Amino acid sequence: MPRRLLVLTAFLLLATGACATGRPAASPTSGPAALPQAVPPTAAGPEISLDTKGVDFSPWIRGFTEQVRRHWFVPRAALQRAGHVVVTFRVLRDGRIDALAVKEASDVDEFNHYALRAIADVAKTAPLPAAYPAEYAEFTVTFYYRELPPPGS
Repeated sequence: MPRRLLVLTAFLLLATGACATGRPAASPTSGPAALPQAVPPTAAGPEISLDTKGVDFSPWIRGFTEQVRRHWFVPRAALQRAGHVVVTFRVLRDGRIDALAVKEASDVDEFNHYALRAIADVAKTAPLPAAYPAEYAEFTVTFYYRELPPPGS
């Protein structure tokens, strides 16, 4: 079975009219008031890539992207500064997340902090698709703040 690389760009263009408040990111036990704050429509969401090993990850990726979006806090700095953060991690067969690290840091420390936190706060997601042949999947997620992915990515 041929290996293919899935690259999903999930632009989470957030509604205008609200501004980032600088409040802490949502915790798993927080109510709706702690959801991520909206920023100007120039913000984009995460870009997720992994080796699917020929398995259809589409439903799994949609669910995971929604979990990350719920936990991703866009800090006040994104109102005036742009940048991106590349984060790597593994998802174990049972859905636990481990080996979380920043692969490429932004010059804006808040961007790094909240990109890591978006993944860490998920903590556990749905189990990997049953047909996936490995014990874990390695992910690379790029969080974009006020910039878009390069053309062709």
